Amino acid sequence: MNKAKQIWQKLRGANLQSTRCFICDKWQKNRYHARWILYIFIALVAVALESGGEFLTLLGISEGDDEIVPSMMYQRFATAGHRKPRPHFVRLIVMSQTYDPSVFANKCEKREFEAALLRRAMDLSPAVIALDFWYSPQPCTAGEDAQKSNTLKTAISEVSNHIPIVIGLGSHTKHEFEKAKDPDLPQLEKFGFSRKDQVMDDSLNFGDDNISYGLARLELDTRGIPILWDVYANKDAVRSKSRQRLPGLAYAAAILRDTKLPDVLAKINKADEHPFTSFIPESDFEPVRAIDLLCGRTLSPDENWRTCKAADLRNDPRFSRLKAGQIFLIAENTDEDHHKSVIGELPGYVLQANYLESLLDDRCFRRINPLVEIILTLAGVIVIVILFEKITGTFMALAWGYVFVALIAGLCNMLGMYFGFFIGFWIPLITIPIVEMIFIWRRKTVPKPSP
Repeated sequence: MNKAKQIWQKLRGANLQSTRCFICDKWQKNRYHARWILYIFIALVAVALESGGEFLTLLGISEGDDEIVPSMMYQRFATAGHRKPRPHFVRLIVMSQTYDPSVFANKCEKREFEAALLRRAMDLSPAVIALDFWYSPQPCTAGEDAQKSNTLKTAISEVSNHIPIVIGLGSHTKHEFEKAKDPDLPQLEKFGFSRKDQVMDDSLNFGDDNISYGLARLELDTRGIPILWDVYANKDAVRSKSRQRLPGLAYAAAILRDTKLPDVLAKINKADEHPFTSFIPESDFEPVRAIDLLCGRTLSPDENWRTCKAADLRNDPRFSRLKAGQIFLIAENTDEDHHKSVIGELPGYVLQANYLESLLDDRCFRRINPLVEIILTLAGVIVIVILFEKITGTFMALAWGYVFVALIAGLCNMLGMYFGFFIGFWIPLITIPIVEMIFIWRRKTVPKPSP
C-alpha cells in the first residue's frame, strides 16, 4: 500500500511539473507575441502621427473633418539642418477686431476699408498683393452698401493694372454641409459627392483679367501646402460630374512672383501631392497693423479712419520691412480662422504666409507612402532586436541600438535636405532599445522551469 502511494505521488509530482512547464512555455511564447504586437502598435501610431492626413486618407478619413495635431518631433526634424527658415518674400498686413472694431462691425464698411488699404499698399510697390478673403455676392447690394462694395471693385481694378492681385475663394466640404444641415446633401451624395470633394462658394465677380484667384482651403493636416485642388464649381457640377482644378491661394500668389515654379513642382503636381513644410512663427513675420499702415497710428473710438492723416510710409521706420518686390498678404485676424499646427494654434493667414515662403524658398518635403514607412519602421525594429540578441551585455546592446537609430536619423535628414523627402520612420525606433532592454531584463529575472 505504501509502495503504491509513493508511485502515485511521483506520478502526480511529474504531472504538476509538466503542467508548470507547459504554462511557463505558453507564457514565454505569448510574451514574445505581445512584444511584436507592441512594436507593430508603436509603428502604426508613430506613422499616423507623422504622416498625418495621408495615413488618415488610407483609413477613409479626409478633408473637412477635424484638424489633426501631428507630432512636435516633425518640426524638430524639418528644421534640423543648418539652414533655419525665416521670412524672405512675404510681409503681413493684418486687420484686427482689436484695433479696427468699427470696420469689423459692418461687412460693407470693411470692403471700403480694404479698398483704401489696397491703394495705400500699392504706394510701396509690392510684387504681388494677396487678399486672404473671399467675397460673397449676397451682402452690400443696395444703397450706400452697394456703393461701398463698388469702391472695393474699383480699387481692385485700378491696383491690378499695376500690381498683380490674388483673391481668395471659399468652398464647402461634405463635413461642412453636414454641420450646416444642407438640404441638398442627400442628393449630392447620390451623385457620388464624398469627403474628398469640395463645392465652391458663390463669390463676387470683379470682372478683371488682371486678377487671379486661389482657393483658401487648408489641408486637414496643416503641414501640407495646398497646391492644386479638384473642386466642383457649384452643386449642379456635382450632378454632371464636372470638376475643375484650382490653385490654392498661396500657390496662386507664388507663381505670379516666380513664373518657373510650376516647372519646379511638375512632379509634385503630376502626382497631385500637397508637400509638407516646416513653420515660421507669426512673430518672425513682424505683422503690420492695417490701421497703422492707413493712418499711422491706432485710432480712438471717436475717430474715423476715412479722415485720419496718412503717414509718410517711405520715411516711417515701422514700415521699413514693407519693401518693393515682396508679396503683401492682407488678411484679418478673427477667432474663427485659427488652426492647429505643429508649433501650436496659428491664424489662417500665418499658415498661408508659411506656404508662400516655402514655395518660393524651395522648402518643401515630399511624403512617402505610409505603408512604406510602416515597413521601414518594422525593418528597423528587426535590426535593433538582432543587435540585442547578438551583442553580449544589455547596456552595450542599448548603446549600439541608439548608434543605429542616430545613423538612420542622420541619413533621413540628409535625404530630406538633398532630395526633398520627409522620411520619419526612425522616430518610433527611439523607444525600441528601451523596450528591448526591459524585455531582456524580464526574461532574465523570470525563473526558468526546472527540467
